[in-house]
Amino acid sequence: MPAFSARRFKSPDSHWWPAYFWLWNDSLDPEVLIEQLHDMFLHDARSVCPVPMPPEFEPENFNNQMDPPYLSEGFFQRVRLVVEEAARLGMSYWLYDEGGWPSGNACGRLLHLRPDLVAKVMRLENGAWVPGEVPRFASLEEAGTRLRHPDTDLLDPETALTFMETTYAAYESAVGEHFARTIMFAFTDEPAFRPVKPGEEVPWTRGLEEDFRRSFGYSILDRLNVFSHSSSRLSSRDKEARIDFFDWVSRRFRASFLDTLRDWCRRRGLVLTGHLGGEHEALGALEHGFGNVLLALGGMDAPGIDVISRQIFPGKENPEFVKYASSIAHQKGSPYVVSESFALYGNGLTPQQMKWIVDFQYVRGITLLVISSYPLSTRDHFMPGIRPIFGPVNPLWRYMPLLHRYIARLGYALSL
Repeated sequence: MPAFSARRFKSPDSHWWPAYFWLWNDSLDPEVLIEQLHDMFLHDARSVCPVPMPPEFEPENFNNQMDPPYLSEGFFQRVRLVVEEAARLGMSYWLYDEGGWPSGNACGRLLHLRPDLVAKVMRLENGAWVPGEVPRFASLEEAGTRLRHPDTDLLDPETALTFMETTYAAYESAVGEHFARTIMFAFTDEPAFRPVKPGEEVPWTRGLEEDFRRSFGYSILDRLNVFSHSSSRLSSRDKEARIDFFDWVSRRFRASFLDTLRDWCRRRGLVLTGHLGGEHEALGALEHGFGNVLLALGGMDAPGIDVISRQIFPGKENPEFVKYASSIAHQKGSPYVVSESFALYGNGLTPQQMKWIVDFQYVRGITLLVISSYPLSTRDHFMPGIRPIFGPVNPLWRYMPLLHRYIARLGYALSL
């Protein structure tokens, strides 16, 4: 562990400073991009995480107008422009791996390349379990984004490989020379498989039956009826089958998707970070399609959590789910534990409240903060967005450098 440095505490490296989710929701005008990047830098937000928000991402909720198109040559020209300017300013740029969220879909493009990688399930129909597929969709909105169920099969290792060819490799071609320097972190956002729905369906993938039999010594197809009704009617033998299946999909999700992304990042000097969806409650492990939460977070070298909708707030009884990420980081010996915070907290959020929420998390092991959000555009319908909104439109923006400096120093000190 490196020794404490008073010099680095006074002026921490750029990655310790809060990174703003920079919502690329409108036309990517080069002059506006540079102007806003400078605005963040001048307000001591020395890290930035652009989130591409193409028109096809949740059009009913956002009606984004991002142009040039996601993953196009023009899009990567803007990415390169921003990365090079961030490097010149000494800022950190976080690579966000999706167009919108959840990760693993490439905003509908992946299935155009590999339609066979559509998510697979076993469905209960007329008392029998039959194989099925999730319908292929042209956009994340159609795919059921609000339920956090991407329509790609994240239990199939081929999905992660195709996803990385489509997104990660494209970023490497555009700005790979900045990896491990200006670009230290790759952020994956709420990846998931289809969750178990007793009486309806269970997640499935190619080769599951054969691999399950090798792992547990019996056929899960012979025992699928343990998922046909509620757990209150299960025998001990039935419960064991449920536990075995849950263990299998948890391990497969980590190995096929998260470990694959992490290993790619490691080979290029990047740190994989991000968070799951619904990790704030224990039942999220059952209902949100990530399996065993600690096992999944172990697939990231900088495990993270998501704090939204005033899940943590002064004056209330607050959950301890922050410890999921920090416990895994401690086991791995990683100084990096990430929190994405403040989305949907509302425009009434004050810097004092933000500091309290930061302190609650950092004393429990968080060392890096991603703040939601700084939108590229606030014109017309973009203003409501995911409040609070930071930047010049927020009258408290002038005071935020005080909080940014505090967070950077706190993160650096506690990482030691």
